[in-house]
Amino acid sequence: ELGGEMIVKPLDGNGGRDVFHITRGDRNARAIVEAGTDHGRRLLMAQRYLPAVRDGDKRIILIEGEPAGAVLRIPAADDARANLHVGGRAEHAELSDRDREICARIGPRLREKGVVFAGIDVLGAHLTEINITSPTGVREIEQLSGVALEAQVLDAVEARLQDAARSEAAAKVAPILALLALYRGQISRADELARAAGHQQDRSEGERRRDGGAEQGDRQRPHRLLDGGDGAEGGCPPVEDVRPVLGLRGEHLGQTEEGQ
Repeated sequence: ELGGEMIVKPLDGNGGRDVFHITRGDRNARAIVEAGTDHGRRLLMAQRYLPAVRDGDKRIILIEGEPAGAVLRIPAADDARANLHVGGRAEHAELSDRDREICARIGPRLREKGVVFAGIDVLGAHLTEINITSPTGVREIEQLSGVALEAQVLDAVEARLQDAARSEAAAKVAPILALLALYRGQISRADELARAAGHQQDRSEGERRRDGGAEQGDRQRPHRLLDGGDGAEGGCPPVEDVRPVLGLRGEHLGQTEEGQ
């Protein structure tokens, strides 16, 4: 059904790990599938082998659903995998009309799902993967193209946080905004955000005490909000609280093999 050749790999893999190129008549095929599925306890995916991989696997980074940069990953002569982690070579890449068509079709869906930062893989004219768990390629794109994608990612995250800051989630996102301000060297802005968050937390604590819902305890000072405390009582909010704000709902749009 797949033309006599296929690529098998785990849904939760990364960096080329456990990726196999199987051909018709390969006596190891059954053993590879058994090992890859952990004898039926783990999901594998199978894709048609595309010879275009020899010309390179293009990783395209999308930020808020828009293409921001690309890098071509060329596999080593003795390997079917183009992953940089296993010896693939990075080369500068431009977006083709087909690449832009693919991005235009999936971009709105990524934005709808709240995926700020994604990396898609294109072989020839085919979309083969959508990666949303810290996709690789940012450093290579900057080295080869001079585009600082990490700044664009932070801008996009900050924009989402600013929107949330105007809502009931303000107390939770203010510490994160303060950290972003520190990253940018905006010390006074970071202090302002930290103090604002501390004021909101103190007010919330007071309301809980008046309602009889909380016992008297140590009050968190605003300047300690960046100390990395545990959740709403000081420090950055726990990951499970921040994920909805950033749009990280744990939903997968397809293949999510970081670094592939």
